[in-house]
Amino acid sequence: MELSKYDVFLKVVEKGSFSAAAEELGYSPSGLNRMMSALETELDLPVFNRNKKGICLTHNGEQIIEYIRKMVYWERQLKEYIAEVKGLETGHLNVGTIYSFASTLLPDLVRRFRAIYPNITISIMQGGHQELSTWLEEGKADLIFTTGRGQMENWVTLKKDPMVVWVSKDHPFASKPFFPWNRIEKEPFILTMAGHDTDTEFFAKENDLKLNIQYSSRDYYTTYRMVEAGLGISMNNLMMTQHWSGEVVVLPLKPEVYVEMGIQFPRHRSLSAKKFFECIGPDELG
Repeated sequence: MELSKYDVFLKVVEKGSFSAAAEELGYSPSGLNRMMSALETELDLPVFNRNKKGICLTHNGEQIIEYIRKMVYWERQLKEYIAEVKGLETGHLNVGTIYSFASTLLPDLVRRFRAIYPNITISIMQGGHQELSTWLEEGKADLIFTTGRGQMENWVTLKKDPMVVWVSKDHPFASKPFFPWNRIEKEPFILTMAGHDTDTEFFAKENDLKLNIQYSSRDYYTTYRMVEAGLGISMNNLMMTQHWSGEVVVLPLKPEVYVEMGIQFPRHRSLSAKKFFECIGPDELG
């Protein structure tokens, strides 16, 4: 079996069409189609339903995709191990991260890692908590930077970060030292990435808060600017706004609430993931 076919198979499933996958991978659509037909012949199973709108997996395809993901993952680990044995520091690392880590801790960490291992390429994938957990489980991510939720396997805590409230400079509480819990439900609220199991949604659910959601956005900086414009308040962990500038006042909650921030690995860490973790300094572990 040529495992490269299985990498292509996963890309076709991700894109939902042969043409989109072919364009990204640099194949001709006909060449990729022939490759996938050869794969089905090799498996002796039809794995794709083809129609005018694109493709979707057959029942057989749905049954075997997890096995294919594991095959691709372990083939990559084997290649990295052989390369390391030969003294070749090569490989690829897929890092999943929530947005606050991506904009603060990760740039310096990637710079440090690349200075030591210049031949290991890195892909940064941003998502919500549940999305990241799925990527880790499916082998799409070698490690994830996320927030802790109860008992989590293969988890390393980096720091505890306070949850804060964002208000405009003209808000009545802008000059106060903190934002009280009992005011949250009374304020027009701007929610970011609704339905993505964010820390804000988790916080509200855990504390039975009924947010007065008046606006929603797809990214945190847009929310930040909407708060700045006086359209409502929002919430996040303090790390998110560490390098942002604007006329938004960031207030701690009263009583204080902290989120545990750290790294989660799969059961078997890739060699690149181990090396990446070794680059984390004492400041990030504090």
